[in-house]
Formats: sequence, structure tokens, C-alpha cells
Amino acid sequence: MADSKQIEFIADRVVSEVMSRHLPELRQEMVRRVISELPAGGASEGGAASAVLEAAMAALQDVTSQVDILNVLLDFAARFSGRVALFVIRGESATVWQARGFPDDNGLRNFSLNLADAAVARVVQERVPAAAGLDFDPNFLAKVGHAAGGNAILLPLVLREKVSALVYADCGLEGGKLDVAALKLLMRSAGMWLEVLSLRKAVGGAPAPVPEPAALERPAIVATSVPPERAAAIAASAVSEPAARAVAAVVTPEADQVTTDERELHQRALRFARLLVDEIKLYNQEKVAEGRAGRNLYDRLKDDIDKSRASYNKRYGSTPAASGDYFTKELVRILADNDVSLLGANFPV
Repeated sequence: MADSKQIEFIADRVVSEVMSRHLPELRQEMVRRVISELPAGGASEGGAASAVLEAAMAALQDVTSQVDILNVLLDFAARFSGRVALFVIRGESATVWQARGFPDDNGLRNFSLNLADAAVARVVQERVPAAAGLDFDPNFLAKVGHAAGGNAILLPLVLREKVSALVYADCGLEGGKLDVAALKLLMRSAGMWLEVLSLRKAVGGAPAPVPEPAALERPAIVATSVPPERAAAIAASAVSEPAARAVAAVVTPEADQVTTDERELHQRALRFARLLVDEIKLYNQEKVAEGRAGRNLYDRLKDDIDKSRASYNKRYGSTPAASGDYFTKELVRILADNDVSLLGANFPV
């Protein structure tokens, strides 16, 4: 019987192969999802922010390396803030990789944050943004100056559920823009795309790390508009709020006894299940339509469903996440449109 490392490698390879086939669709879906989260309204400022974010998503879809993604992230983060710097986390240090908007961006290279700083520690440990105001890392503020009114934020760049980098953004010395909502969306999207690339790397071995701090040229940014109707029906690299609620529904009954690691395991299992079922649907759209009409989806897609279920069970069937039965639930939700009877009498519940 394969050991856990072999099983994990096989699962990563499956995910990587799926991601490789779905990159164009995933790129377009990332654009659609981010833009859909922007506040609706006709205000010119809001419309301008939407246009810039759409350009950022289009730029992200046009690059294929981690270095380029980080450059795009910084270039567009600078559009929503006065000053911005990206710190790469390596071991016990967070070191400036590149910056935008400071009097001497290059002079910040290799500057390290104090990971014991309260705001830094919270962002790294809890993977949530935190204010980086007047009591932020004193060495950093002594070097760059205090943002007007202490209007600054530190955001995590999450890759494979770990904080791989930090982005500091503020309104500048004189006071100016700091669109925290837009920055959060931009960070989330960059993290999603970095994870996609990381999963692709798993085909040939370990995922590629976020690049070490180095003097790198800024790439040209291609900002083409991507219409939402081109988005495909797959976005398995992210767990949305509905997905989080699905996890909560399984672990809530004894929530006080559920560890953070176990909750994260459930989230990973749900993501993997969703990815597998999205692939079935994407490559069998005609069979899905016919199976819904004939109320025999399982009979028409038996081979694909059974193979995908086997992949899911190899990774999560013997873990606490098995109690969530996420693969079956995603089959019902995605393929059968929440009507289990459409799967047919032969579907093994």
C-alpha cells in the first residue's frame, strides 16, 4: 500500500495536470470573480477602481512566472496606495524584495521586518491584514517615515495556506489614496495565481518557492479588458464563503473540539473535491446535459466519476475530512444542480 508521501505526490500530480489543462479557463474565472466582488454603483471613483482592478486581473493572466506575478502585484498595488513594499518571508525574516513609491525604492532592498512586531506576527500567524500605523516596526518607519495619520496596512500573500510574503501599503507622507478593499482583492487574486503555478510545478517535483530578493526588471504590463462572459465554469483554486460555510456545517457540531489544522484539512478536501468535479463537468458538458435530462448522470459519467472518487479517497478517505463526504456533495451540487435524483438510481450514495 502506498505511504502518505506517495499518496500526496499522486494527488498533487493529479491537481497539477488538471490545472495545466484549465489555465485559460481559470485565468478568465479569476477576472470574473474579483470584479464581481467589487461594490456595485455608478460613482466615477468606484468605476475607475473597477477598471484598474480588471486591468490588474488581465495583467495577471498574461504572465506565467512567479516573478512576473509579483511585479504585477506591486505595480497595481501602487495604483491603490501611496507607497507599497513586498517582503519575502524566509525562515525567521521578512525581507524587502521590491518597493514602489518611496523616495529610494532600491534603498529598501534587503531591509528586514521584525517578525516579533505585533502587527507582523498577527498577519503571519492568522493570515489576515492588520493595521501598520504609528506603532508599526520602528526601524522600518525610521527608514521610510510615518504615513500621514498612520494610515497604513500590512497584508498577507498566502500560498498553499501559508504566508509566503507580506505587502506593506500606506497613503504616503503627505496623505493620499489607500484603497484597502481593492488591495485585499488584488492580494487574493495574486495568491490564487501563484498557487496555480505552484501546483503546476508539482508535476516535476516540489513547488517552486517565491523568488529570493534580487534586482529584477519590472515587466511591461499588458492591461487588456476581459469580458465576464468568457469566464469558464471552474475556479477550484479558491474557497469562497459558501465553501467555507460547507466546511463549517460539517465541523460545527463539535466546533470547540475541532483544531485549526483539522478545519484547514476539511477546506483542502473541499477544494480538491470541487476541482475534480469541475473537471468532470468541463470536459463532459454534453453528457451532463443529457444526464440531467434523462436523470441518469451517474450512468453516463460512471468512469469519470469513479476515477475521480478514487483520487479523492486516496488523499482524504482515511483522514478526519472523510466525514465531510465532500466529493459526493460536490457531485450533487455541481453536476446535479442540488438534485440528487438526477444522478440516477445506480448512484452509490
